[in-house]
Amino acid sequence: MHRGTKEARRLNVPRLYLWTHSAEKLYHKLGWQVVERTNYFGKEAVVMQFDLSGQSQRSIPKPRADYLRSATRLPAAAGELRGAIR
Repeated sequence: MHRGTKEARRLNVPRLYLWTHSAEKLYHKLGWQVVERTNYFGKEAVVMQFDLSGQSQRSIPKPRADYLRSATRLPAAAGELRGAIR
């Protein structure tokens, strides 16, 4: 996780997002903040964000509801990203 955030900072990515079914506490300890709790194929999923811009988490505007609905597409987007990196 630290390697990924370091690389994102190097690329000037302001914010990272992830979703998890089971590791919310781990990510919270690493500084990730909950954005939304949702149901994904019958399982509770938590969408989280990590601010890389140096601003406090409180100053980050909450993502729009239509963006959060697109979180159900995250697994496909992650696969597309992996394909683009190769």
